[in-house]
Amino acid sequence: MVCRMVSRFFFILFLSISSGGAGAQTLSIISQLTLPAIDDGWMEVDEAETISEYILDNGWPVSRSEVWSIVGLRAQTYEKLVKNTTWHLWCQWGYELALNAKGNKIEGYIQSMVDYDDEVQLSFKLKHENLGFLLSRDEGSKLTDISAHVQGEFLTNSARVNIVVGDHRLHWGTGVTIDRFDPYSSMRSPHRLSLNSRPFDAVYSNNPSLRRRGGAFSLSRGSNWAAISLDMSGPSLQVASSYFRTIKAGSNLINAGIIATYDRRLGAVISGDLDHISFHSEYAWQAGSWNFLNSLVMTVGRNTIVFGSLSNIEESNLGVQLGDYESSLRVIAKTKQDNTSLSILSNKEIPLSGIGVIQSRINLNFNKEGDIDLGLRLRCDIEPVRLTVEVKKPIISPLDLFRDGYLKALRLDIRGRRKFTLAFMSGVDDMDSRLYQLLPTARGYRLLSIHEGQSRAIFTMEIIRNKLMFSVERVWSKENSEIYPNDFSKRISLRIAGG
Repeated sequence: MVCRMVSRFFFILFLSISSGGAGAQTLSIISQLTLPAIDDGWMEVDEAETISEYILDNGWPVSRSEVWSIVGLRAQTYEKLVKNTTWHLWCQWGYELALNAKGNKIEGYIQSMVDYDDEVQLSFKLKHENLGFLLSRDEGSKLTDISAHVQGEFLTNSARVNIVVGDHRLHWGTGVTIDRFDPYSSMRSPHRLSLNSRPFDAVYSNNPSLRRRGGAFSLSRGSNWAAISLDMSGPSLQVASSYFRTIKAGSNLINAGIIATYDRRLGAVISGDLDHISFHSEYAWQAGSWNFLNSLVMTVGRNTIVFGSLSNIEESNLGVQLGDYESSLRVIAKTKQDNTSLSILSNKEIPLSGIGVIQSRINLNFNKEGDIDLGLRLRCDIEPVRLTVEVKKPIISPLDLFRDGYLKALRLDIRGRRKFTLAFMSGVDDMDSRLYQLLPTARGYRLLSIHEGQSRAIFTMEIIRNKLMFSVERVWSKENSEIYPNDFSKRISLRIAGG
């Protein structure tokens, strides 16, 4: 097993190093820019989705100014993106590919992820004009666990046809009628609506989350698109279909559609972006009962946003945000069944005389029992070094603020030509709370956490830029921990990619 894993690693490494400088347009590569930007606060989730869709449809940008061709970003996002070093690298890739473009060229991409004592994953992708093929397999997996698809896109005089045979995921509505794959679900902000209905995506990994195995077909013509999806992963065939229409009136945009599924669920969706109001609403009927989700965001001033949602299946909320990226205050009241809470989040960015910035974040959460969660984060950016310190402490009584024991995290990033990250997180017993960190690993960016008596350490290094990444992760509990007395795990990962 070990010899086979090592030999496969060096084989993939050889192919990757010898395969040119530009990377393939995959979500794992695109997320190296979008996920840290969301975590930093200057990019919203809907903007990350818009950027991802643009690059997946059009390829890497060929110039820095192409950022202005991406419709739907805020002014501050355009300004940050055009100065971003990862965006500059993508432009270099796009220019090289355009310069060396030849007719009927076949583009290939190969990636392998090796985990010590865990798994070996191999992904292989080919693209020729409008046809693509992907194969992804984990070590020891059965034939039915292999993720594969063949995808094609064809244009006629008046319509666009997309077909995928194999694994795919749906992005219809908000998830009330049919489960929707949402890789950004844990990072969404309620003050912006960011779920855009679109036909489907082919699956580019072995992750079974909301994966449908069968095929999908969509037809787009003008402001209309319709799609049908077949899922044969279960004991019986499952069919789902949808139809959506976009209505434009000046700068206003309304999107409406219907969704029907094999188990007699029927849903209606409507969303809109008007001058100062955005909304989406979905109602689903099945077996005589209704589920619904209604959300609204209203801009009432230059730097003032009021937002809210009402649902019988998810958390309902009402809130307001004041300020912009550099200085903001957000207050949200949330309720779900018998649970009610109030959250206050404050962000402040302070320039350091042209050499960097300091960013502070204060987060207070209150519940109806009177418990308080206090979170503090301080981040110092002086290129190419970033230092982040974060603490979180539950406060049941005022005296708890001065008692020992809190969740804490320390992170050091060096962002030169090759990236380096060292992070440490630690907690204490009898603390009913979690601390989350978005951290880079060889497996991609992961939202990792610790709670109570746990500790976690991560070391990640980019050995060959955009081709070979190495990470070590370790989780353990303190010796005197009563909750997790024998908790210990380690993970050593390598990701090799080339295209």
